[in-house]
Amino acid sequence: GVRRTTIDNLTVSSEHAVLVTILNDSFLEDLDSTNGLEVNGVLLTRHPHGLNDHEVVDLAGVKIEFYYKKSSDFFAG
Repeated sequence: GVRRTTIDNLTVSSEHAVLVTILNDSFLEDLDSTNGLEVNGVLLTRHPHGLNDHEVVDLAGVKIEFYYKKSSDFFAG
């Protein structure tokens, strides 16, 4: 399914970026936002960026740390 998240900040576009997770891989892509998108201080272009655990995503000044938990972690004893 698709999940939408809203960030209540005027610098973040209403459709700023897209995050896609396929199995254990996640990709982040800027959707031609006005104020840009950075990962670990590097400006992203329109091409998808493969995200790794604990990378810092900066959406026009709003910083978020990416954390990925594999589905197998939910079932670990």
